[in-house]
Amino acid sequence: MFRREFYAAVLLIVPLLVTGADAQLRSTDTDRQFSQFRVNRSLFFNYDVYRFPHSRDSVRVVVVISFVNDLVQFVKQSDSLYEASFELTFLAVDSAKNVYYDRTFRDTLKVTRFEDTNSRAAVHGYIHSFLLPAVDMKLRMEFVDLDTRQPLRRTASLKLRSFVARPIRVSDPVIFAEEKSPGGIPLQTFPERASDRIWPFGEGERYLSPFLVEDRRHFRLSGPVRIALEAQAAEGRDSLKWTSVLLDRDNRRVGLPRERQVPLASGTARIVELFEPDSILPGFYIYQILLEHGTNKRTVQVAFYLGQKPAPASADTTVAIDEFGALRYIVDSDLYETWTKLDSAGRDSVVRAFWVGKDPLPDTPLNELRQEFRRRVRFATLHFVSLVKGRPGWMTDQGRTYILYGPPAEVLHPGIEEGKYQHEVWIYQDPPMRFIFRFDPDSGEYILLASDR
Repeated sequence: MFRREFYAAVLLIVPLLVTGADAQLRSTDTDRQFSQFRVNRSLFFNYDVYRFPHSRDSVRVVVVISFVNDLVQFVKQSDSLYEASFELTFLAVDSAKNVYYDRTFRDTLKVTRFEDTNSRAAVHGYIHSFLLPAVDMKLRMEFVDLDTRQPLRRTASLKLRSFVARPIRVSDPVIFAEEKSPGGIPLQTFPERASDRIWPFGEGERYLSPFLVEDRRHFRLSGPVRIALEAQAAEGRDSLKWTSVLLDRDNRRVGLPRERQVPLASGTARIVELFEPDSILPGFYIYQILLEHGTNKRTVQVAFYLGQKPAPASADTTVAIDEFGALRYIVDSDLYETWTKLDSAGRDSVVRAFWVGKDPLPDTPLNELRQEFRRRVRFATLHFVSLVKGRPGWMTDQGRTYILYGPPAEVLHPGIEEGKYQHEVWIYQDPPMRFIFRFDPDSGEYILLASDR
């Protein structure tokens, strides 16, 4: 009745049950770290480049860099101080190797505890802004740990010529989490540019980093956000007409369009739109914005995925739909097949009896093993969704692996130096196991290639 794979999972869960609140806290911290990794594409180092209109001949470029403590080498200064120094270089060149921008910044990170030196939950975000002429070029970024001298290089293409050629020039949309929303990265400027004010990246803003699906930026939302963009139009009218509408993955309108007039100051408008997704179902959506200035029109789209909100843990034993679906991973297949033929009341009864027989601590009011199973199912449902097909996360290969074995001790990205994230390797320590996944752009999910469990 109880599959062999989940027996290993039980061995992983039991220490959590017997060590109390501290272990539960560590499990929550691990999930938070793993969640941060899922949201931001790469666990170690990310960059996002935004273009903002400046004039007909120039573009304001804003680069957002984010990385975790585990990327750098901390050096012990005292029992309560560890430091890691790094430098970051920005170099913009055109196809003829002409240099248009070359700047290097240095900073030092400080932590007071040794366990924070390799943290993957401590995310640092930096912003840098500079002007470039309207010429197509490459932006090269190099991150160097000043202790190990190990470089990490990235290159981005800047399409600036076509950006300024349009009658209405619109920045790349920037997304910030609202105060009551989870997630987001706090940002700072480099110390020598601390006095800079870079709109819309204000102090205290929590920035949402996009991820790429089929070469298109997507944002993962879990609550209200603000969408910020800057528009520039030719003279002749003192305002822009703004119309926004929400579309589902089949391009069908969800709700009613919103319209307003946006005033122009010297031909420029800075716009911030609050978007609250509380009333829509989980899934993929397009937030479409139409800007009109006289006869000129410009459409901007923001693609996002709205995940399911995890239900709070409770003593309630009612079988959730995704929990029942995920039971196929731990219950004998023939037995599970008979369960699927029952009505909801019958399912609830047999599942309740199933978990009663597996309760590791019968004297406590909660069934800790079932609570742990539910927690994993909720986490998998939220974080491993098929980005293209929209399948719930618990049905994917990574979701199944997470439900059976919990969070991995380590996540590797082969080929990270080349900036490619098509593979993930999950490593478990007790018992030692390894799972290799490859990203499939057709389904938008990671497919299990091999494992040595």
